[in-house]
Amino acid sequence: MTGQARSRSVLRFSLVVAAVLVALGLIVTFAPSYAVRYLVGAELDALGIEYDGLETLEIRPWTRELRLGPVRFGQQASARGGVGDLDLTLRVNPLLRRRAAIERLVISDIEILVTHGTDGALSLNGIALDELLPGRPQSAEPDTESASWTAGVDALELRDSTLIFQRSDGGTLDVEVERLAMTDFRAWEPDQPGHFELTAGVNDIQLNWSGEVRPFADNITLDIDSRTAQAELPKLIRFTGPLGLD
Repeated sequence: MTGQARSRSVLRFSLVVAAVLVALGLIVTFAPSYAVRYLVGAELDALGIEYDGLETLEIRPWTRELRLGPVRFGQQASARGGVGDLDLTLRVNPLLRRRAAIERLVISDIEILVTHGTDGALSLNGIALDELLPGRPQSAEPDTESASWTAGVDALELRDSTLIFQRSDGGTLDVEVERLAMTDFRAWEPDQPGHFELTAGVNDIQLNWSGEVRPFADNITLDIDSRTAQAELPKLIRFTGPLGLD
């Protein structure tokens, strides 16, 4: 083989390798997003849940990020809620120790309507919660596989979100979250406290709370510094109903 022919063979081989690498890179970059969109959409369709904005779901394997929003969902047009923006960064190394660890999670503009029916059932944006959280079948064998996994989050922030809870008797609880920040909540460190800061309005009662909590410890503890303003009785009665007091 002449030197020129050899050079052409090397060039062709290099082009084939480059094309394969580019194709693999494109698959790794884009395939996870399409796969997860399809799986989530199929599950929502099976549950009869209407939605739009699912095409905004994007998984970025190279940076360990998942992004979503704006997206809306529900089973009734009047009760549809949504998420304005969700940005999640996952830590990979803890997965090797069976730990689902979130490095950072920022969510904004959530709209959730929870209703309590006369039969005692709860619905979220018109979706019966027993559809979303079906009861697990009883099993004589403990699920040691799932029990060995733990979860945690380094930093979570919820911004500018609304939760409305409506009781069957007409009581209403309006929660307007300006900001909720949570740090260092890890199930594999049960005795280490997680810290939180909350600025919110509950039926126009202003809350400014901060503190620490050990939700995974054998003895759950809560240390809170609370500041509450404008807590007039009529605002409470909007949820509890008449208290029988003058």
